[in-house]
Amino acid sequence: MSSLSVILITYNNEKTLHPCLKSVAHIANEIIVVDSESSDKTVEIAKSFGAKVIIQKWLGYSKQKNLALTHVTSKWVLWLDADEVFQIRPNTDLMKQLDHLSHFAGFKVKRRTFFLNRWLDHCLGHEYIIRLFKNQAEHTFVQTPVHESVQIKGSSQILKSVHIDHYSYENLKSYLNKSILYGDLYVEKALQKNKTMKTFRLFFVFPIRFLKLYILKRGFLDGTSGLIFSMMSAAHDFYKYSRLWEETHKVD
Repeated sequence: MSSLSVILITYNNEKTLHPCLKSVAHIANEIIVVDSESSDKTVEIAKSFGAKVIIQKWLGYSKQKNLALTHVTSKWVLWLDADEVFQIRPNTDLMKQLDHLSHFAGFKVKRRTFFLNRWLDHCLGHEYIIRLFKNQAEHTFVQTPVHESVQIKGSSQILKSVHIDHYSYENLKSYLNKSILYGDLYVEKALQKNKTMKTFRLFFVFPIRFLKLYILKRGFLDGTSGLIFSMMSAAHDFYKYSRLWEETHKVD
């Protein structure tokens, strides 16, 4: 019979952690949490679910998750963010399913992102991300310009019996705070690669992003939430590229 470890990294996630851990408590053989010195009740909540908590000063997204992997003892690993909820189709025996599909190295899981209490079905559609994979030394997390992803050796397929609901933004202020954070991370990585930004390109950043989300991807079908998300996503792109312009046009 297969076994499953759930890993996640946390920092002051007391508002979202309980539903996250509750969604996997009945299937996880172990829960491993790497916490970046939270000052709220995050660690207390994690321990209430029997999680093994490792306190580690922030090293970066991929390094924190790779640290969690070193503590895994199960055959399979499921990684979640603290603002996500894992959903399993009714009457599904996930462990038996993993036994039957053990020739795969990992599985892509559909993720649905919610914004202002509505699933952005059109703006973001269905994201399929490798979230469930075998516990093997060659499977590690690598850093991308903003987020991180897991690299696996071997074949993967979509696991249709499960999906993830993503509640990333508590409110508009939360979105703005994350927008600035991710924008600054993008600039940091862009500068390392000697990227620059031309002034004339800034004219097109906002309208291109907005039209792509709201018109081409039919974000207007996501109601007011779709309109606000499309506008703010365009503003996010304008911010990060303006910041890149600012950093590459400084006068010494």
